Amino acid sequence: MLVFGWVLLRTAWLCDDAFISFRVVENAVSGHGLRWNIVDRVQVFTHPLWMLLHIPFRALSGEVYYTSLALSGAASLGTVWLLLGRAATTIRTSVLASALVVSSKAFVDYSTSGLENPLTHLLVLLFFVAGLAQDDPRRALRNQGLLAGLLVVNRLDALLLVLPSLAVSVWRSGPRRGWRALVPGAAVGAAWFVFATFYYGSPFPNTALAKLGAGTGLGEMLGLGLRYLAASAREDPVTLLTILVALVVSVRRRHHTPVAAGVLLYLLYVLWIGGDFMNGRFLSAPFALSVAMLVREAPGVRGARAIAGAVVVVVVGLSAGAPLLSGPDYGRTRESLIDRYGIADERAYYFRNSGLWNGAATALPRDDKWLEATTARECGFPLLIAGAIGFYGHEVGPTVHILDYNALADPVLARLPAVREDPLYLDWYRNLEGREPATGRRIGHFLRNIPAGYVSYLLGDDTKFDHEPMRRYVETVTTAARAPLWSKERIRAAFDVALGRGFEGIVGPELMRFRPIPMGEILASDADPVFVSTVSGCATMNQEPDRALGALRAAVAGCDANGLAWRCLGGAARRVGRFEEAVAAHRRLVAMAPHSDWAHLELGHTLLAAQQPLLAIDALERALELNRWNLTARRGLASALAGLGRLDEAVDALEQAIALRPKRSRLWRELGEARELAGDTEGAAAARDEAARLERRE
Repeated sequence: MLVFGWVLLRTAWLCDDAFISFRVVENAVSGHGLRWNIVDRVQVFTHPLWMLLHIPFRALSGEVYYTSLALSGAASLGTVWLLLGRAATTIRTSVLASALVVSSKAFVDYSTSGLENPLTHLLVLLFFVAGLAQDDPRRALRNQGLLAGLLVVNRLDALLLVLPSLAVSVWRSGPRRGWRALVPGAAVGAAWFVFATFYYGSPFPNTALAKLGAGTGLGEMLGLGLRYLAASAREDPVTLLTILVALVVSVRRRHHTPVAAGVLLYLLYVLWIGGDFMNGRFLSAPFALSVAMLVREAPGVRGARAIAGAVVVVVVGLSAGAPLLSGPDYGRTRESLIDRYGIADERAYYFRNSGLWNGAATALPRDDKWLEATTARECGFPLLIAGAIGFYGHEVGPTVHILDYNALADPVLARLPAVREDPLYLDWYRNLEGREPATGRRIGHFLRNIPAGYVSYLLGDDTKFDHEPMRRYVETVTTAARAPLWSKERIRAAFDVALGRGFEGIVGPELMRFRPIPMGEILASDADPVFVSTVSGCATMNQEPDRALGALRAAVAGCDANGLAWRCLGGAARRVGRFEEAVAAHRRLVAMAPHSDWAHLELGHTLLAAQQPLLAIDALERALELNRWNLTARRGLASALAGLGRLDEAVDALEQAIALRPKRSRLWRELGEARELAGDTEGAAAARDEAARLERRE
């Protein structure tokens, strides 16, 4: 338990998706109800019980970061205690279980994260332990039924893990008596679904519509599901091997066949839905049950063999770079965080900003989206259009309406088909990974085209629709989400939405061909002038910087806290050669975000353009102090040093960048140029050869 607690502290983190639920928690505590955008009743979470559990504790603590980690830690320690103290019956099987749980990347990663996994782990283990009671089968069944009801409310699809066991327990108790024992648990699940149907207009979360109703074919989903399992086997062999061994042992010995059937049923479901973009997330609960099965089957194993097995498990876990080796820099030295199919080591991606151990703790990512969110909050913007809405939505506060183009939080877009190829994802992936992805869109992030007129509608103008069926559809869905709960209009609209009535003519092939986000509707609106000026200036700063300057000056004059406009103003001024204004704007940006590496990076680039290389070097070195993995800052520093004739230092800066990301051809190409300037022709040729080799691979 101490070892697991130590590993848990070192790996504790929160992910972006958790903050989608946390915005609902914050709104509930503030009196806005169980809503994400406060004008809409939309169920944006798949884990009602986990979300509801946070509300009283958040109200008492006054914050959500440590609160969520404490709840996760308590549930995870409870799960491990059940494995070691109740499922395991001997010291040697406890040792084996300990080795498994601290070596499974999936189990450790999702023992925190802010998602519902820790509570799912605890509930399925309690269910397993309840099934071990043989002295009072009816009481055991009643307990199992209640736990199954809680599991359904925590996450509906987790019911598959226990469904075969529950069915067998009912059969053994006699169907008539067995069903009666399930009444309390069924009442728990039914209570939530009745509430959700009334309050949200649907018993199922909006996220399920967004992910499963995106117009994706079964063949594509199964292929992605297989890739998901393959990614787990590659990055986290302990987890999948444990599950497979447990299934084989249960089939041979037939002691826990119903439990194994639940695990297998759940794995088939994971294949059917295409897996997930979070590597291992959907395998942590099957893993917990598999460990429980194995330790029940292992008491006859000799002590020496059990210890040897534990050592092998730990060694395999260490060879995969798993939890026992995790430290403050976890994930930052990896060349790739997301594979070509969009499956990510999610903890590695977010740990630098939201990890407990690395000292950043409550500091959410101070990136472009953070700047946009804080600007919207401070300047009172009426609307933002975005994807990846977790940290973003939590930071922006309750008053700004966010239109989520991935549809997780938008009831209108969730019922429309996704685009077949997502250029926003493709560009993001190329910039992040320096290579081409294998798919044109990412599982769990299905982009929707925003219908013409919908942005205007959200800004208060319902006259801009160019398609009458789409106008009727939007009005019906928003009426169901916004009208007073007991109004006849709202109840009628909710029935129409549930039955799909009146939606004829809205879906066509044009919805599945990407169209740019309709920013023109914002520019043509009568919305807040600071908001419109900011959008206008930032949208045109690259193509028409002279025109953008006027709008951006008006934006910062209307709201001095407009960090987004200050950034764009500096960029536009830099493009037209107004370097004094550009430097002043980016110094203002640094003052607003002094701990953000990208703010110092912007200032460094502007100082370089203004031919102030010494000051630029200071700014870029500060950016690297804040984030030593910032490759753009290292490249900028190399350029500034080369401009001053400090060629050896420029070469060193590029070599340090390559040490962090050795498979980036662009870095090798720039290193070749720097070595050529420094007179190292042989080194320059070697760098160019490596760049050419990597370009062929890319």
